[in-house]
Amino acid sequence: PVPGKEEYLNSEKYEYKVWDWDRPGNITDYVSQVNAIRRDHPALHEYENLRFVETSDDNVLAYYKATEDLTDIVLVIVNLDPFHTHESMVSLPLARIGVDPDGQVRAHELLSNETFLWTGSEQHVRLDPNHNPAMIFRIQEWVHRDYVEPDA
Repeated sequence: PVPGKEEYLNSEKYEYKVWDWDRPGNITDYVSQVNAIRRDHPALHEYENLRFVETSDDNVLAYYKATEDLTDIVLVIVNLDPFHTHESMVSLPLARIGVDPDGQVRAHELLSNETFLWTGSEQHVRLDPNHNPAMIFRIQEWVHRDYVEPDA
C-alpha cells in the first residue's frame, strides 16, 4: 500500500465480475422497486432537502425529503442491522411539514403498498431485515373526506 494513493489490486470497484442475477437471494426486484419510487417522487430528485428524523433505536435510521411546496414528502426508515429485527419510535416533524403536531397523516408505504393513518408525531415501526429492512412512506396530511367506511 502506498499512503495517500488508491489501491487497484483486489478492488471490486475495478474488477470485472459476472453475476448470476437470478440466483437465490438476489435483490434485483427490490432495487428496481426502489429506483421506480425514486423516479416517481420529485422530493427524491433534490439534494439539499435531506432532513434526519429522531428514532429511539440507534440501529434505525430515518430521514425525510420534501419538495419546497410540500406537495411531495417521502419518509425513509432503514434497519442498519442486517441480522436482527429492530423496533423503534420515529419522531415525525409534523410542524415542519405543515401538519398540526397532534394532527393525522396518511402514510402510504410504497414498498408494500400498505396505507396507515398516523396520529401525532410519535410512530412505532418494526423492521425485519429478512422481510422489510427498509420502509419508504409517502406522507400526506389526512383530511376527513379521505375516510372510506369499511364494508360491514
